[in-house]
Amino acid sequence: MWTLRRVEGQSMAPTLRHGQIIVVGNPNSIQVGTVVVISHNNIDKVKRVTQIKKDQIYITGDNIAQSTDSRSFGWIDRTAVVGTLVWPKI
Repeated sequence: MWTLRRVEGQSMAPTLRHGQIIVVGNPNSIQVGTVVVISHNNIDKVKRVTQIKKDQIYITGDNIAQSTDSRSFGWIDRTAVVGTLVWPKI
C-alpha cells in the first residue's frame, strides 16, 4: 500500500524540500540509508536511517542543523516506521 505525505520543514533539505509531496510504501526492507516516515509523539517525521540494531533504528535528517532526530530523542523502535520512501527516487 502506498500513501502520500507532504514534507514539512527543512530537516531533509536539500534531498527533500519543504512542501514536497512524497510517496511512502510498506516498511519491509529498512537498511542504513533508507529514508523513512516514522510516527513520533503522534507526528509523522521524514528522516534517514543511519544505524540499525536489533529492533531499533537511529534516524537523522539530511540537514542536521535543522533536524530534530535521534540525536535528541534516541533510538526508535522499528514499529514506529510508517513506511519507506518510494518516490522520488533518491
